[in-house]
Amino acid sequence: STTYTATISTQQANIINFNVTADTKKEAYYAIGYLTEWYAGSTQRYNFPYAINILDESSFSTAPVNYNSHKGNFMKGALVSGAVLVFILALYYFFRDTVKSDKEAKQKLNARLYARIPFEKKKKRNPFKKNRKAILITSLKTSFFYRESINKLRSKVEASSQKHGYTSFMITSAHENEGKSSVGANLALALAKNGHKTILVDMDFRKPSLNKIFELKTNTSLNNAIEGKAHWKSQVVTLDHPGLDLLPCQQDLKNSEKLTGSNRLKAIVEELEEEYDYVIVDVSPAYLLNEPMTINEMMDATLFIVRQDYAEKDMINETISRLTYVKNNVVGIVFNSRVYEPGTMRGTYGYRYGYNRYRTKGGE
Repeated sequence: STTYTATISTQQANIINFNVTADTKKEAYYAIGYLTEWYAGSTQRYNFPYAINILDESSFSTAPVNYNSHKGNFMKGALVSGAVLVFILALYYFFRDTVKSDKEAKQKLNARLYARIPFEKKKKRNPFKKNRKAILITSLKTSFFYRESINKLRSKVEASSQKHGYTSFMITSAHENEGKSSVGANLALALAKNGHKTILVDMDFRKPSLNKIFELKTNTSLNNAIEGKAHWKSQVVTLDHPGLDLLPCQQDLKNSEKLTGSNRLKAIVEELEEEYDYVIVDVSPAYLLNEPMTINEMMDATLFIVRQDYAEKDMINETISRLTYVKNNVVGIVFNSRVYEPGTMRGTYGYRYGYNRYRTKGGE
């Protein structure tokens, strides 16, 4: 069944070469064997005037011409797939309609750029252990750039208060991990450091974080005051920083909306405004939740935190529109984790709110 072509050439008077061409090397090899055996066995039968003796027999190698390594193919496939995936993710992050610079914040967002906070990397003692300590302006490890940006924010808050009579400020964002609690805590520290009697109130009943930021372990909470179990003054924690008090809360996912909509909470806010020069309120992210809208109605002003290259523009503007519809008191955008220091390119930031994770990149 093999199709082949055989040629015979004379090398010397009594030496000839068989050359066979076939579709495969294996078929050519067996065709040569067939021809040499046929001639050798047919000498007497057909009275050939010669006898054939094989001087140099062709050999057939069973090894593949191109060795196929499954391990090598897997490694190559994994490397190519990884490179393609990285390229696709890079394109995705590059073309996402997020706020990547100050200029984009002014152009894309429906609120004025109020302040800028630079990216600050947490300094670790142990590189293999996650640093859970918050970045505070009272720490000697905090950079000069970060402390000065908080002081500038404090100055603008003081100017807004003098001009419009603001006392209470709500701190919120579109999504989790945009640094709202950190900005709120540092703003309260800066106000207290400048001689103002300030209270920091945690109204994020879904995931309170101010206790963790100040490393406090206490059973006092705003929940008890709203539910009528105790007066709010008895639930206030006096911090080690002069002029700054903290009114913490406890996590209550089931009753968070009920707590924020309570008339008793509104009365507490009014009493806090009379008692303190500044009331800084940390609330939940406002894009998917209704509680910040309810609290916003009680506040004099709202600072909206936007983390660089994080939430998409449409989500931010939609959240600002919802807040403005309830009460037109959004004084501006605080552009957080802004990378502008020479040599600083990228980093990660956040307090693990639990919904999603994003990367912070340089935008200028």
